[in-house]
Amino acid sequence: MQTAENAKNASSAASPTVTPADSRIMVLTSEIESLRTTAGRLDTANLATLYFAGAIAIAIALVAFWSSRVNRNLRTLESTLGALKDEQLIRDLKDKDVEIQQAKNAARLLELRIEEEARKRAEAEESLERLRKKVAPRMISKTLEPLEKGAKGRAEILYQDDLPEAYRFARNLRLCLLASGWEVADPTPILPNPTQPHVPAAEAAGAGDTDVTISARWLESEPETTDTPYATLYKFFVANDLGLRCRQDPNLAPDLLRIVVGPK
Repeated sequence: MQTAENAKNASSAASPTVTPADSRIMVLTSEIESLRTTAGRLDTANLATLYFAGAIAIAIALVAFWSSRVNRNLRTLESTLGALKDEQLIRDLKDKDVEIQQAKNAARLLELRIEEEARKRAEAEESLERLRKKVAPRMISKTLEPLEKGAKGRAEILYQDDLPEAYRFARNLRLCLLASGWEVADPTPILPNPTQPHVPAAEAAGAGDTDVTISARWLESEPETTDTPYATLYKFFVANDLGLRCRQDPNLAPDLLRIVVGPK
């Protein structure tokens, strides 16, 4: 019995007594350890978050740098493209200017050709008209009014005897003069001039390359404005579109007018 009791006393002496303060310390220690663990985990998480945020910041910086570079390259390309377009536009405008100038030159050449063709045509028509007049018989086909209203006089008509057309015209001219009150004999052939044996008779008589020649002792400077027999004949031939040559011949009588019908 004593041995068992001694053992119980020894066991009681070996186990320490736990006070309320010790229990409180143990609880606080446990809580501190728990908080330390949580703080460590939070620090780790914070470091991870900071690392991740740093990575994101670096990524953003890289993206921003790359974006800036891309934008810069884009602006450079756009500027280059704009310059190329401007150069192309300038070249196109220059080409258009060249084309316009070429078109103007071609149009001017065409105008010159048209003018040249018109000139040639006018010359051809003029030559044709001269030929027509040359070939066509002389006629009094428009008016007798200058003979009827103008001063009357005395005239003689000479014609080239080897030209039937000249004779017919001389005869018709005499009829017109007679009908208008003129004194005129029958037409007579042009005779050779003994003082000019080597000159054709018609030329010696004053005929030229016109339809008729008027010879008078005196020529008037402005027959269009006077009323004399000479002026009457002048106006009459002009009114009928007949080629006229006027020639002064001091050997004629003052009151005589000579009308020469030679070759046309």
